[in-house]
Amino acid sequence: MKHLGIIRIFAFLAALVISTLPTFSFADSVEGCRVPDTKWSAVSLGFPVRQERLKYVPKPKILVIPFHPSDAPNFSFGQKEKDSFLQSAKDIYELSSGLSQIEFVFNPTVKLTITTSEMDKFKINVQQTYLKDFENDQFGFALKFIEEADQAIDYTGFDSVVLYGVAKQSSQEIASALQFTSDMNFVGNNSKRKDGKPWFAPIVTDEKMISNVILMYNRAEVFVITHELLHNYGLTDLYGGSKDPYGLSRMASATDKTLLTYEKWVLGWHPEQNVTCISGKNSQNISKFEIDIRDKEQIALLRPNQESLYVIETSRVKEKLLLSFYKLINDARPPIEYYSYSNRAPGVILEEYKYSNFANNHRGDQYSLLIHSITDSVATVYTYPNTAATSSEVQSLLAEAKMFQDAKVKEVADLRAKQDAEVKAAAELNAKQEAEAKAAAELKAKQEADAKAAAKAAAMKRTTITCVKGNLTKKVTAVKPKCPSGYKLKK
Repeated sequence: MKHLGIIRIFAFLAALVISTLPTFSFADSVEGCRVPDTKWSAVSLGFPVRQERLKYVPKPKILVIPFHPSDAPNFSFGQKEKDSFLQSAKDIYELSSGLSQIEFVFNPTVKLTITTSEMDKFKINVQQTYLKDFENDQFGFALKFIEEADQAIDYTGFDSVVLYGVAKQSSQEIASALQFTSDMNFVGNNSKRKDGKPWFAPIVTDEKMISNVILMYNRAEVFVITHELLHNYGLTDLYGGSKDPYGLSRMASATDKTLLTYEKWVLGWHPEQNVTCISGKNSQNISKFEIDIRDKEQIALLRPNQESLYVIETSRVKEKLLLSFYKLINDARPPIEYYSYSNRAPGVILEEYKYSNFANNHRGDQYSLLIHSITDSVATVYTYPNTAATSSEVQSLLAEAKMFQDAKVKEVADLRAKQDAEVKAAAELNAKQEAEAKAAAELKAKQEADAKAAAKAAAMKRTTITCVKGNLTKKVTAVKPKCPSGYKLKK
């Protein structure tokens, strides 16, 4: 009967939701939510990704060129180092759901003409050289390295080049993705090299132009290789702010095992049919989204103007499906301002403690996200402009969510109470059965002891017999009486 009551409560709430639903905006074409690529960075979270990037190459072929400074000859590039790159290829294969398959080719180790101290300066002086002194910058180093190796190396078919150096006596470290581009809308190309070419002009070799380069010096971790390679694909860094999505993307924290679903969409690794867009005036309405919480990752976008984009997405992280709500400003660094936190960590777990997430409201600078209700298969969420927070429509949604939460809490409490009662009854029955079994065992033991004692007593009972010898008579009393020698038992 309690469960019937809960069903009636939910039926009432469903009727209440139907009767109080406000007018919702309709989804627009996804094109209305594609933020344009920024002119301020060689990589970003906008569209389209520049044509030079690895996003457009399903099977990138990447050349790894090991090197060491002239005074650090002890570096040996062996199977351990190769395995790090091969593992990185596996990581990207998994991140792309099999859509990107890297082939690494490993070149023999190259000895530089410069010393360790000269190599270290490319890290030490980077703040002073970037966009100011090309020849002494990491970009200039990469250009000179690849051009000088051009006679000995055939660059045909390679989509990216990794310069991988080690000098054990150095404490300097470099892990830089160097994206070159011929896009003159990119502001960085306003800076010129001594030869008059734009700073980011692709490197020209005898075989082809090279636009994707990675420089790694005294860094060998798999997660660093993967992070830098993802820059070559077209992704930008997401760390450096107080509200970045740490824990949810390799671009926010290189040790993370995943990417934001939005990042996958930018790279073409997330299907268009799982993206919803609401833009312009429609974004000023209250919007309802029903999110599949079983296996499918989804994205819902609000784009009120050309400058801002608000993202609601689900992503699978460590086997858990997380709901995220954040703002994207593509020209900002970092470009993401994250809003949805649970226990101070980014992302709301949709599959655990569902009822505790009801009426969970996450406020951004312009919009708020309300988790209205969650079933085993669907999470229903609403977004609304903060200016509508006190409206009767939003207040009704908050009240409904709270009622759903209270009903679910009661249902869970009743179920838990029933389970506790069943556990208690089972424990009491078990205790009773154990007590009865103990009493029966004790009774049986007593009966056996009594029988044994009786048998022993019977066995120890003394009897008297009469023995005769002629006219003589003699009585003998014992447990097993016997007549003395010469006497016979009197019958």
